Amino acid sequence: IGNFIKKMAQSRGEEMDEESESEEEKEELNWLERLLNKYDPEAMKKEIEETTYPQAHDFQIELFVDRIKAAELIYQPSIIGLDVAGLPETLEGVFRKLGPTKREKITKNVVVIGGNTLNPNFCERVRYQIRSLCPEGLKVTVMHGNNPSLGSWYGAKLFANSPHAKKAYVTASILQEKSPDFLVEHTFSNQYFPTPR
Repeated sequence: IGNFIKKMAQSRGEEMDEESESEEEKEELNWLERLLNKYDPEAMKKEIEETTYPQAHDFQIELFVDRIKAAELIYQPSIIGLDVAGLPETLEGVFRKLGPTKREKITKNVVVIGGNTLNPNFCERVRYQIRSLCPEGLKVTVMHGNNPSLGSWYGAKLFANSPHAKKAYVTASILQEKSPDFLVEHTFSNQYFPTPR
């Protein structure tokens, strides 16, 4: 009874011998503890936390699967709350728009680039996704580019040095004239859709 009050008194230099405690002192300590709990409940919580003994969970090591989840984000962005299409949905959208002739040409030579494609079994999983979207018997070949991490950079470098690049550049004056989200359409660009005002 009154451990917190006893410790507080001892920290102030007052001597409190448990054996010589009378019933009256115990009641007084009990009453002081109730008052302290009423007006400063946080002080009592700290005392309770300090006197708890180690539990089994204090000796557990938590293992996470974040390394595995990171690669899965390409396929399921929703697992971290992103409301965007993953790779399977994107592939499905692309293949739905292709005619049978184009689909056959593209599936024979799918090249994946980018650092994420170096994850284990990436090509196999993309091949499986494409295979599930195509008619039976269609040949599907998926492979890495020569340098997957820098492949897109090399492609952009080739484009920047080509005569077509000048037509694709957006200058500050064009952005001021059109709008900040303006996009010049070219062979390798997305289609431009103005933002509704």
